[in-house]
Amino acid sequence: MNLSTEALARTSGRRPWIVVAVWLVLIAGAVAFSGAWLQDALTTEFKFTNQPESEQGFALMEERFRDLRKANEVVIVRSEDIVVDDGRFVAVVNGGEIMGLGSDVVESGFNFYQIADPSMVSDDGHSTIMSFVMDGSLAEATETVCKGLLVLSFRCFLLGSKTLREIALT
Repeated sequence: MNLSTEALARTSGRRPWIVVAVWLVLIAGAVAFSGAWLQDALTTEFKFTNQPESEQGFALMEERFRDLRKANEVVIVRSEDIVVDDGRFVAVVNGGEIMGLGSDVVESGFNFYQIADPSMVSDDGHSTIMSFVMDGSLAEATETVCKGLLVLSFRCFLLGSKTLREIALT
């Protein structure tokens, strides 16, 4: 039996369907092999096997400069029963419930009642949106803002850079 490339080409040319069948068997075997033996070794997760300088620098920046970046947060306040023009809604948004939380949670912010922008109110008049710069942690804000509003039959939604970062880290 001659295993030269010329002999292989002649045999393949004489019986092309056998060559196709052999290729299909080889491909099926490779797929079965990779599914059975490589399943535990392969992953879609990306992580470094060592700690390169870029990762070291990022960790150092997070450690030393975390509190220097202020997070812009958005709070959506909604009530099914009360409209934004109602005095009770105004009291919740302008009063101590959100904007008056103190500088340890909310550094600064604005809402519909301060700038009178109608785009900050939903079409049905039951929701308003407000923006603020947050100083405390997400847990403090959620506990202080949202739990206080639930007691008053309001719904609260937080969204912003700090919220998303802390959710991603958990």
